[in-house]
Amino acid sequence: MSETLPTITIEIGNLDKNKNVYPLRLIGQDKGDILAEESIAKKEFERDKWDVDPIEKMLTTPNSPEFEKIGEKLYELIHKGKVGMIWDKFIIDNNDCRVQLRIIPDEVFSFPWEFVCCSKRDDKTAIDRLATQPNQTFYRTYENRNPNLPEESGLLPLRVLIVIGSGQEDKKVLAEDELKLIATKIRHNDRKDPENRLTHRLIDIEKLWNPTLTELSEKYKEFKPHIFHFIGHGTIVNGKAQLIIETPNTKNDGGPPFEQKIWGDAEIKSDFKVLDWRPNLVIINACRTEAKDANRSEDFKKHIWSIGDIFRDLDIPAIIAMQADIEGKSACIFSGELYRHIAKFTPLDVAVANARIALRQQTDFTYREWAIPVLTVSMPPRSEEHTS
Repeated sequence: MSETLPTITIEIGNLDKNKNVYPLRLIGQDKGDILAEESIAKKEFERDKWDVDPIEKMLTTPNSPEFEKIGEKLYELIHKGKVGMIWDKFIIDNNDCRVQLRIIPDEVFSFPWEFVCCSKRDDKTAIDRLATQPNQTFYRTYENRNPNLPEESGLLPLRVLIVIGSGQEDKKVLAEDELKLIATKIRHNDRKDPENRLTHRLIDIEKLWNPTLTELSEKYKEFKPHIFHFIGHGTIVNGKAQLIIETPNTKNDGGPPFEQKIWGDAEIKSDFKVLDWRPNLVIINACRTEAKDANRSEDFKKHIWSIGDIFRDLDIPAIIAMQADIEGKSACIFSGELYRHIAKFTPLDVAVANARIALRQQTDFTYREWAIPVLTVSMPPRSEEHTS
């Protein structure tokens, strides 16, 4: 059952080349009316004019006090004039609400907006990280061009397909640990929480280890998952982000035990368009799957496209991807907490905020891990509740 909360959208539009500014709009919930409009000068997004390059800092530095400064500056860019005034009033008037960030230009989308932070209203010495607020959530949104694709609801079970593209012994990914923690967190909810209704529903998790592309396609077609979750590595091929699936080497040629297969945009789109089926949620736990300008090397300079874009092109309602290399341990914590809240019927934006908090509790806000996952949705977040 979906809960409708008061929602506003902060939108950054395409560059006005005549004025050299990006339009900044605050859009209301009911009729999509523009409630306020300001502008952001193009030079404000010229990274060489920042004290530190915000994208490169996110990608190359695991921890830094500069992350807070980046977040404060990003907040200043979108909290301008009348937009900021109406936004402030909206937050004061609504203890439970949503603020959506819609960024149309790729070059602006690439900034680490999950760092956005500001001083607390009641304590100017303290800082609010907007992406970690479960009651007043802050996340990215995009326009769904085909909202009428078939979508199964109201039926048991909730089907989760987890595809593991990395080897079982991969110490960077820790896929086995991630799977165990997901299972533990779901069972923990069922056993410990007297308010939990998990006993009255089923979560059907299928795990697919190191499949061939044919096996993956066939399983997707047969299983039709509500949640599709990939664990593994990403890479760049011809300037585009791709996923890697390590498949067993069956040639008996004395070579390595696994061969790397590329699961790229054409294959993904072909597989996901089968039977016009789309998952409600895609989770891509692979390095830099949401990074459109990943570092200073020539290959990454050409990288203006991401795995996240593939799934947005497919009009997936919700996508979680990574904008930097996330540690295996951190990915485990994030996924475990995310599924714990999914099992409690928590709306997705709230579940992600709580998963960020769980990551932050392992270190502190000077580490980037809590901000690496990027949630993008094309419709109001909801719980994955399926009633019989």
